Amino acid sequence: MKLQYQITSDYVRDWSVRDAIRELVANAIDGEVTSGGKFEAKHDPKKEILHLINRDTKVDAKALYFGGTSKYGDDRLIGQYGEGLKIAMLVLARSNIKLVIRNGDEIWQPAIEPDKLGFDVLTLNIKKGNESNADFKVEVHGVNTEAWHAIQDMFLALRKPNKIEKTQSGEVIRDPEYVGKIFVKGVYCTHRPNYSTGYNLDRKSTRLNS
Repeated sequence: MKLQYQITSDYVRDWSVRDAIRELVANAIDGEVTSGGKFEAKHDPKKEILHLINRDTKVDAKALYFGGTSKYGDDRLIGQYGEGLKIAMLVLARSNIKLVIRNGDEIWQPAIEPDKLGFDVLTLNIKKGNESNADFKVEVHGVNTEAWHAIQDMFLALRKPNKIEKTQSGEVIRDPEYVGKIFVKGVYCTHRPNYSTGYNLDRKSTRLNS
């Protein structure tokens, strides 16, 4: 089965492969909150494959549609609009990065293919997979060790600090390697060289004095 989106391959042209992987990781982290499916990230340095897994989880097909998200208004989550997965699939497909998504007994593989009007658009090929698979698994190929380290630096869930102090606005991070680093909902946003600590802010408290 094919699902074709009315999104040409030029959409979000400024997005990089790293941006796409960021969205996939954020989606998996949110998946643990919304479905209870334990999140795991594994990297195979020999095969250069990044595995993002939500255990005992099957994503409803509605999530493949724009507007089909249940995230909107949930302040616990990184994402809000449910667009990250679709855009990540587009960016990786046009960059010729192999992406395989195993959703229960289905396999999803994105590609750029012509639609009925001849425009190259995001196309999701869906086929039957292993019926015994009970997890939601994302496999991103072509991720070397250097790229994996950079991805880990973007998420506190992947590289957890040791010295954290809770505040009303989020968390103060006192590990030396986090000095000046600003995170929002656990996702790296920017660096402030004049700061003496790091911060992980709630979505509602994203303003810092410079």
